[in-house]
Amino acid sequence: MKNSLIIISFLITVLMIPSLLLAVERAPRISDREIVERLTKLEEGQKHIDKRFDDLRSEMNSRFQAIDKRFDIIQWMLGLFYYNCSCNTGICASYAVADAKKANPYGNIS
Repeated sequence: MKNSLIIISFLITVLMIPSLLLAVERAPRISDREIVERLTKLEEGQKHIDKRFDDLRSEMNSRFQAIDKRFDIIQWMLGLFYYNCSCNTGICASYAVADAKKANPYGNIS
């Protein structure tokens, strides 16, 4: 029984190995000329991709410059607003002091 099982497994293995070897296909040979042609196509594609990256980089730089200009304008506007508020506060305070002096010219507080 044991010997027959070993013989059967051996026969199955021997019969399966050639069929597995036939399942592998051989790749066709590529000539040097085809390799060179494919490499030149790849290099052209790489140059095209590099050009696209350069175009995108220059477009992004121009957009960042436009945003920088907008921030400069906003900075000036906020500066003018702060200056205007501080001047108005000073003017209002001076009017309040002058009004207080008119109401009580002798400086007596009652």
